Amino acid sequence: MQSSGQPSQQPPLQESDIPQLLQLLHGALSPDAAVQKHAESILASIASRTGYCSCLAAIVGNQGADHSARWLAAVQLKNSVNKYWRPRYDTGGLSHQEKAYLRGHFLQLIPQDDNQIAVQVALVIAKAARFDFPQQWPNLFIDLLAGIAVAPAAGGTPAPPSILLLRRTYVVLHHVLKELSSKRLAADQKAFADVAQLLFEHVWSSWGSLLQDILTRLPAELAAPAGSAPPQALLLAFERWLLLLKILRRLLLFGFRSDAKSLQPVPAVALVAPQLLAAMAALHQVQQQQQQSQQQRGQHSSAAVSHRQLSAMVERGMLKLIKTLSQVQQEHPWSFHHAGVLLSLLEACYTQLLAAAGQGPWSPAREALLLTCCQAVLAVLRCDSYAGRLSSNTAGAHTQQASTIKRMAGEVSGQLATWWGAPAQPPQLPALAAALAAAGSGPQQQQPQQQQADGQHTRQSALLVALIAGFFPLTHRDIDEWLDDGEQWALANADTASNLHGLKSCCHQLALSLLLANKASLAPVLVQLLQGVSACVPEGWGRGAAAAWPAIPGPPVPGPSGAANPAVLLLKEAVYEAVGLAAYELHDYIDYPGWLRGSLLPEMMAVGNQQHHQQADGSSSKHKLLLLVLPRAAARLVGHWVADLKATDRPAVYRALTVLLVQPSSADKQQQHKPDVVLQLAAVSAMRIIVDDFGFESEGFVEVLPAVMQALTGMLATSQELDTQTQVFGLMNLIIDRLGPDIKPHVGTVMPLLPQTWLAAADQSLLRIQALCCLSLLVNVLGPDSPALYPVLLPMLRESLHPDSHQPELLEDGLACWLVALRNAPGAAGDPQGPAIALLELTPALVSCLALSTEHIAMGMQLFTSLLLLGGAPFLATYGSQLMSACTAYVGEVVERGLLLMLPPVDLLLVAAPEQAAFVVLPFMQVGVQHTGGCRTLTDLPNVCPSACKLGKCLLCGNPYGPKTHPALRVSCLQVFVCLLLTVPC
Repeated sequence: MQSSGQPSQQPPLQESDIPQLLQLLHGALSPDAAVQKHAESILASIASRTGYCSCLAAIVGNQGADHSARWLAAVQLKNSVNKYWRPRYDTGGLSHQEKAYLRGHFLQLIPQDDNQIAVQVALVIAKAARFDFPQQWPNLFIDLLAGIAVAPAAGGTPAPPSILLLRRTYVVLHHVLKELSSKRLAADQKAFADVAQLLFEHVWSSWGSLLQDILTRLPAELAAPAGSAPPQALLLAFERWLLLLKILRRLLLFGFRSDAKSLQPVPAVALVAPQLLAAMAALHQVQQQQQQSQQQRGQHSSAAVSHRQLSAMVERGMLKLIKTLSQVQQEHPWSFHHAGVLLSLLEACYTQLLAAAGQGPWSPAREALLLTCCQAVLAVLRCDSYAGRLSSNTAGAHTQQASTIKRMAGEVSGQLATWWGAPAQPPQLPALAAALAAAGSGPQQQQPQQQQADGQHTRQSALLVALIAGFFPLTHRDIDEWLDDGEQWALANADTASNLHGLKSCCHQLALSLLLANKASLAPVLVQLLQGVSACVPEGWGRGAAAAWPAIPGPPVPGPSGAANPAVLLLKEAVYEAVGLAAYELHDYIDYPGWLRGSLLPEMMAVGNQQHHQQADGSSSKHKLLLLVLPRAAARLVGHWVADLKATDRPAVYRALTVLLVQPSSADKQQQHKPDVVLQLAAVSAMRIIVDDFGFESEGFVEVLPAVMQALTGMLATSQELDTQTQVFGLMNLIIDRLGPDIKPHVGTVMPLLPQTWLAAADQSLLRIQALCCLSLLVNVLGPDSPALYPVLLPMLRESLHPDSHQPELLEDGLACWLVALRNAPGAAGDPQGPAIALLELTPALVSCLALSTEHIAMGMQLFTSLLLLGGAPFLATYGSQLMSACTAYVGEVVERGLLLMLPPVDLLLVAAPEQAAFVVLPFMQVGVQHTGGCRTLTDLPNVCPSACKLGKCLLCGNPYGPKTHPALRVSCLQVFVCLLLTVPC
């Protein structure tokens, strides 16, 4: 049979072949693996035959065929269109006649009853449209619109299209536009702009009509009795409305040139944006009415079950509307502002965020809505156009255009500043009120300032406080995950400020952007919040027995197993997180050295004492987490504030972080103590930052070095998570690198762990690379004593350098580790001691490496030099010919830089073993002469020719053995000089 990778020479498939093809599809779905594999191989072999796609399309359109076979036929059709529709280097592609037939037949497949098949059909049409529109398929969108147009019936009454046909056509439009909008050529973008002009009126009018219908029917349906059946007609209308909204969003984003570049208003944005905002407000009002109605009638679970589909559709509609508005604002910032909806969008998002603050954890739909609101506000704060920053497209624009941008940016900035500066109240959260009350009950001289600050909250400061107090704190879901699997939770929440994919991460970014936008007014607000929570948590809390802890004001937060966690304690952890994120902005507002000595260090150092009392009085896990929240937050904060860490405070910080790593237990050895991995990972992250800092000094770290290395090796031995092991190895390697000889007494602690880690990481090359790096550093530290590591080193090198290794990515790091071992091997040059001879025996691996690729030529030549220096004449006699043969094969295959890398080892070879050099260098010189002779001028190899001349001189004049024993060597050297004389211009 014909392979699917070549153009088919077999007769085309006919209509009579459809039953056999259908049987093959059934076989591909068989639970029998042998039957399935046989059917798949036959399908792959006939995929390139003419008529294959047409037969698949016929099966998809056969409503009487098996559903699973039709779905698989649709998937095969999509893959075949994507592969064979356009000719490629390895496929002949479909004929023009078959493509013309399929283009007409595809539109007949649109009204599918099954959703899965309908989506596959839409993807098929989208793939074909990407290749053929607009040249070969110019009437695609005209035909799609004609299919859903209102047609006159036989009696003259207009007959609207069926609901099914509308839904499927909108799905096709969505996928086709999604495919076409991803094309980036100017001609394709112009074609998409023409499509937008064609579709916009129909899409906009249909969307508005459906919206009115939904808003009219939605209140009555939500007010229906709890046991009533779900309104399918309204749900289907919602589905079409959402599809049209997606289509409308794509038309607005890609069908009109961004006004940030053109500075030309987009009329469609002025028309659409206010209506989108009004629709969002209407849906929000309906949602609030439903909630109030349920509260008044006392309906709970039964009402929620009855109306959950409509409620989910309303929430999804609000989410898509906010997402659309935010993306339109980012693409067309000036038109969005001129439409008068910028401040209204901010108001809507601001209201949603403040209303939800402190109410977590939220449902997935609610969390997605809040995340979109955060992203919308963040997009406005980071908008380059509103800030007057010129983009790369307008940076070189005319002075008048640049001044226009500055003027418009000034206008928008003024309105935004006025809106952000309007008076507002932060959310009424019990923990926040307790913290502010505690701050107000401090010294009398601080009360007027506190009262004045309370009365001067603006929208900006209220949102900042809401984010910190309402979204930063740990929820009871976080507490459950911490107690159930702390390692997974810690890794998932290690760096929440680096992305915008989660609600907490986006809230971190939004709070930081607010501080950057107005540091002068918001930094004091955050400092005041820090003072409040610090005053609210008593100084003696968490130290000693749990029964002796002072009471914390404020309400509790429900936790795992009925535990009640003080809300103010979780708020303090959240404030620590905020202060850590804003370390650079708060540099001038916080006395960090005093805060470090007075609060942060005692909170971290108290972990050992806390665990002692926890074991002594039998405290349950509900107290355990309370003891660890603040030490973790303090450790993360210390890592963020490393730039302000004074040299005198570094030893104390090292000791505190070591306490978190070790977490010492009580003196009773019979009690089992398992360190909390969340605290350990926080300490690892902070210690890595501090050790890697420019101001690190090894003298203060040596004191804690034994405990740190013991704790790190323990983490590597107990953890099964790759991320944890990678972080621990990274810190361990950094410590070894920074401390150098001071690490020698602790090599015995690390050595037994490396082979265990190597064997356990058989399928994790990244972890093995870390182990090789650690081993290289240890070898370099031990120097002449490095043979003590050979029992661990040699097996790892053999596996890394093996040419048939299943982890070829280890080769580069294995070569580097081998080079370090050679450079630190004991013994005089040319006289290796016993253990070092084992390093020379790995040379065949280097020969294989050089023979396979030129990728490692630089490292290979360094290894050649080190091997020659260590092994001397005996090594040259054993492996010299093999290595020089590998070098000879490179001549003519590598550029000048590669040739230059090979000449120093050859030169060293002549110096180290002149007697044997004549025998191994001769083939290399002969091939080199031939390659040099092929150069027409000296400029072809400006650096190689002089080096080769110098090498020939060394052979001819400086080698007493070669010319006497081998006259052919003298002839080769003379040929080099003659070649150079012929190429050098007179």
